[in-house]
Amino acid sequence: MAESGPRLKLREATGEETIVALNKDEIKIGRHGENDIKIRDPFVSRVHAQIFRDGNQFRVHDCDSKSGTYVNGERIKSQPLKHGDRIQLSHNEFPELTFLISDEVISSESFLNSIYSTSLFKTSSSASDLQHVSRFLESVRQFSAGVPLHEILDVVLDNALELTGAERAFIVLLDDSKQPRFQRGRNSKKEYLNENDFRISSSILKKVLDSGKKQIISDVEHEPYPQAESVVNLELRTLVCLPLRSMKGSDVSAADVKPDVMGALYLDSREATEALSKISEGLLETLANDVSAVLTNARLLRESREKERLEIELNTAREIQESLLPEIRGSYGNYQAAAQNIPSRRISGDYFDRIQLSGDRTVFVIADVSGKGVSAAILTSLVQGILFIEISRLENLTEAIINVNRFLVQRSNLGKFVSLFIAVLHPDGKLSYVNAGHNPPFLIHQSGDSIELAAKGMVLGVVEQAAFEERTIELQPGDLICLYTDGVTEAPSPSRELFGEDRLRAALIQYRNLDAENILENVLQTVTDHTFDLPRSDDLTLLIVKYI
Repeated sequence: MAESGPRLKLREATGEETIVALNKDEIKIGRHGENDIKIRDPFVSRVHAQIFRDGNQFRVHDCDSKSGTYVNGERIKSQPLKHGDRIQLSHNEFPELTFLISDEVISSESFLNSIYSTSLFKTSSSASDLQHVSRFLESVRQFSAGVPLHEILDVVLDNALELTGAERAFIVLLDDSKQPRFQRGRNSKKEYLNENDFRISSSILKKVLDSGKKQIISDVEHEPYPQAESVVNLELRTLVCLPLRSMKGSDVSAADVKPDVMGALYLDSREATEALSKISEGLLETLANDVSAVLTNARLLRESREKERLEIELNTAREIQESLLPEIRGSYGNYQAAAQNIPSRRISGDYFDRIQLSGDRTVFVIADVSGKGVSAAILTSLVQGILFIEISRLENLTEAIINVNRFLVQRSNLGKFVSLFIAVLHPDGKLSYVNAGHNPPFLIHQSGDSIELAAKGMVLGVVEQAAFEERTIELQPGDLICLYTDGVTEAPSPSRELFGEDRLRAALIQYRNLDAENILENVLQTVTDHTFDLPRSDDLTLLIVKYI
């Protein structure tokens, strides 16, 4: 006896199904053990979604999940549910929840079969039959949005077999190397065929894939057709093969785009069949076109979800990177400090750090890994971790930098290098620093005079025996130090003029009497005014330290 009342059918990737009755006003779904429906999937949030009674209906609500909640393939925030709606909790196909409310559950295959099993497959040329065909195709297109791809393909194969009278039907797609690959197979008894059954006329398939033109042979013995070895060996008499086409290009009209063959709908039989009528042949071509559309949409959906998955991963990586960068804003005893990192992409190849040592000494670091994006960000985090350990262990700038450099040369084969500036500020205003091939920071005195903090030293990760020079200066109250990456000085204007060191120095001198945080904000605004807020081509990092 079928279960009745509102409920959810949970379908796992293994094929296992579980029915959950909606007998509460609120059902929580997620990875956490206290949820009403527990989903063990890394892409599902701890509390991912909830379904609650909304008057006489039920509504699904996304609980700000990272990977999203989808109803019939569309991402939603909150949406009322109707019978048969399919709910997915990430970009993955499974696990899948189906909302059921009526006593009888009609499967999507049964629904589609009910559409297909009409008189339109009978040979006829009447206007009413053509209208049926039009309505049939529109129904398939509307319903297919909420039907799993494999179910659509099975129904298409079954009805292609019925339409042609063939014994077997296959869907074949070209892989990335343009080789045909088995995707789905059925026989006239509506049984699944696997890849071991995929023995076909390769010559017919190749001809269709190469030419993009259909091949329909009702009886090879009555055709002026050279029988290939596979046809003879398999004792085939009926051969039907239609190309599946996809359209490439999104910024031109369909009329301007040449359709590309992405696969084929192939049917065969060991018995001769009646010649297809024009209507039947047209329906078969329409089936092939619909399969092409469904497959193309499925590919686009996969690409969209893969892109969304990558976006989620990049957002997570950015969150992790931001958590590794210390919050530097405010006064810290004998100095003020403020820092900001603005990545050109989602994650940054720059970093800054503030490390507290014994004796009220503070280490300031700024670094820039060559390149941008994920690889640069990974190396940035690696350098940050190693340097933190080395400087905390040794409390010696030169030795710490030598060890970091040695590690990068020996362990990193990415062909990347790191420019870095590190300084230790003592309570009495003494500043010791090492410059490993980085842009020399500016030191701005209260009087407006300025110098650059240069020192001998090359970038890290290139030469294992590289030497580094440590220098020491005495700061005076009101002195301002600006550590920066080349994303600041190389920020271009719309006319491609770089911001440059002179503009940076002038801005620092202009705002030197403000506190560190306001100096940072004003310098960043000056850079933005220069670039007219154009998209950044490089990561931008500023660290302002003001000795008070």
